[in-house]
Amino acid sequence: MEYAMAASRFVAVAISIYTLLIWIRVMLTWVQIPGPYFQSSPLLRVLSALVDPYLDMFRHIRWARRGRIDFSPVVALMVLSILQSIFSLFGAYGRVTPPMVAALVIQACWNYMLAPLCWFALLLVGIQVFLTYRRDGRNSPLLMALEGMSRGFLDFVQRLFFGHRLVSMRRLAWWSFTFYLVLYFLLRLGTSRLASYLIRL
Repeated sequence: MEYAMAASRFVAVAISIYTLLIWIRVMLTWVQIPGPYFQSSPLLRVLSALVDPYLDMFRHIRWARRGRIDFSPVVALMVLSILQSIFSLFGAYGRVTPPMVAALVIQACWNYMLAPLCWFALLLVGIQVFLTYRRDGRNSPLLMALEGMSRGFLDFVQRLFFGHRLVSMRRLAWWSFTFYLVLYFLLRLGTSRLASYLIRL
């Protein structure tokens, strides 16, 4: 058992290092560093060879892609987080139960999907609230693009609370901001309580 626990701790550390490499790879795709030397550097080729095959496994998930935004690396990181937590638990306690795994999955879904989505919604709707008080700012291409991205979140609140009734944009924006803020805290509390309950089983 001691050897299995030690091996699990080693695998957990290896997964943590691999997760760090994925973060570096993802950030390099966000920030384009100029210069032909960097683009063809051996270090970048080695990093791509190590990380890209794993990331490619998740790039075919349709619901993880929204237009030009690719959320598949987030799903890939979430899976690694669950595996790293499982190996860490076994390395520390020598056992992993199905309720423990369920708790880890719930926590990972919250940390990597639900919480970022709530914050993304709050950011976009908060910008919409700002724009209802500053009409001249709508001429900015960036703000117009962000306003378009917030429509889905606003439309959901419109259908949920107002149906087909006409509501001013300012009122809808404030209702939406309040709704997503309350939703964030309720989901945070609910996932935390549920995960704690499962771990105690």
